[in-house]
Amino acid sequence: MIASIGDSGIDKIKAGSVIMVSGTPGEVEAREEISKFLAEHQMQDLGYFAISDGYYILYHKTTNHQEALA
Repeated sequence: MIASIGDSGIDKIKAGSVIMVSGTPGEVEAREEISKFLAEHQMQDLGYFAISDGYYILYHKTTNHQEALA
């Protein structure tokens, strides 16, 4: 399951949003779940990387993840 962290709902996620993935046995499955979610919601312009166990931050693929945090 994917959940949004913060004030906006999962349907309003964008670059800079933090999402939480639960109910997966490991990181590989969590990443598959995120990729599937982004594809289903036509958000393939977003990438993601882990910031903690089960937590990921989204960024625009047009920038690298170091620039996304700056």
